[in-house]
Amino acid sequence: MEEEVRTVDNTPSLPKDPNCIDWYGPDDPENPRNWSLSKKCFVTFDLCFLTFSIYMGSSIVTPSIEALAAYFGVSTVVSTLALTLFVVGYGVGPMFLAPLSEIPAIGRNTPYILTLAIFVGLQPAVATARTPATYFILRFLSGFFGSPALATGGASIADMFEPKK
Repeated sequence: MEEEVRTVDNTPSLPKDPNCIDWYGPDDPENPRNWSLSKKCFVTFDLCFLTFSIYMGSSIVTPSIEALAAYFGVSTVVSTLALTLFVVGYGVGPMFLAPLSEIPAIGRNTPYILTLAIFVGLQPAVATARTPATYFILRFLSGFFGSPALATGGASIADMFEPKK
């Protein structure tokens, strides 16, 4: 049976949950809420720019839909899959990748860094794809690996700033 934990004023309190992240104290420099305002603003700007870039990456292909259709020899309806599959990718991706940032042993940085590296690494492959199937699959994967920035950006910002009432 678990021993009851009591606070200083002798009121019962909940036992410590091993799955909850705690800090070493109110002045812990690792706690994002203790970062300087300039660092918080810099990280917030990075998250906003990353989100903007992923959304831009989805729609930047739309002016070239007709050129894609001609290049790959498909209809314009089929060439719109370049946009559609990217959006499907960033709709599906958070279901698999975003929960990783909630695992204390992994944290938020690892999913950001790994998925962003994969996202950036896919772009030359997308640009040099020779078949429509390759192009569309790579666009889907680009959206999929770009999605954690969209799904966890708000949580990262909430980690840095104290909620206001």
